[in-house]
Amino acid sequence: MALLPAGAAAQQVAPLLDTEAVQAVLRPDEIVFAFTLAEPHSFRWVISREYLVFDRIAGRKAIEKEAKRPSTTLGAMLFDKISTADDRPLIVVRDGILRQVPFEQLTLQGRTVGERHSVTYATSLDALVKSRHAELAKVKKPAQIR
Repeated sequence: MALLPAGAAAQQVAPLLDTEAVQAVLRPDEIVFAFTLAEPHSFRWVISREYLVFDRIAGRKAIEKEAKRPSTTLGAMLFDKISTADDRPLIVVRDGILRQVPFEQLTLQGRTVGERHSVTYATSLDALVKSRHAELAKVKKPAQIR
């Protein structure tokens, strides 16, 4: 069972979240990209129901430099070595300066992310799990008749 940090600055103080809990609340076609900025490397989790990829990407300073003027370089830094099928919805968990970046405008495999995917944002992996559990509770709760 792999464990993930639940949000920004996760390597220092955030609680850990079981990846199976994240995978269990994802819809069959969704992909989560979660980023934690750090030095000398930042970290990226790519999670779907079927797989989990955890790897290192460029450090915080390099990402911050590119994020101030979004370009194809920032997209390459964040999505390096990742291939996604078109039309799969993306959920992005951003850290630091990435919270200011519209991921829809980044380049992924020669096109903008927004051209290829619908994008939503979650403040943390923990928040995503909790919101999905709340959605399920509303659906399962029978309507009260007065």
